[in-house]
Amino acid sequence: MTRHFTPSPRHGRASIVPPLSARRLTHGAVDAIRILLAAVFLFAGAAKLIGLPLVAAPDHLTPMNDWIPRAVGAAQVVGGFLLGVPRMSVIGAMLLMLAMSGVAAMQALTGSGTVLPILGMVYLCAVMMIER
Repeated sequence: MTRHFTPSPRHGRASIVPPLSARRLTHGAVDAIRILLAAVFLFAGAAKLIGLPLVAAPDHLTPMNDWIPRAVGAAQVVGGFLLGVPRMSVIGAMLLMLAMSGVAAMQALTGSGTVLPILGMVYLCAVMMIER
């Protein structure tokens, strides 16, 4: 481990300051991704719960009832909130992975949209689970 010597402003002597460890930087990056994912899922879930037309699937493309997007939106809001709380982030990531895997399977079976962005979110949730 390399040590850096910097002059102490208090005593004028050299003091040993350890450099930032790679583990600490990794935790910072994981926490930043966790907060960003929590915000994305909170906003997307809230939009589904409100019923905004941009996030609601067209009726002619998906043969589903009106309650399914609202259930997915509720799962996204709860999962996003849990993902934002550090001690509950694993439970939130598992809930979001379950919900988003179901959405990806439904979109793949009906052909109503692309699955790659959803699988990217599932992958990021899996990273959140592994890093905790």
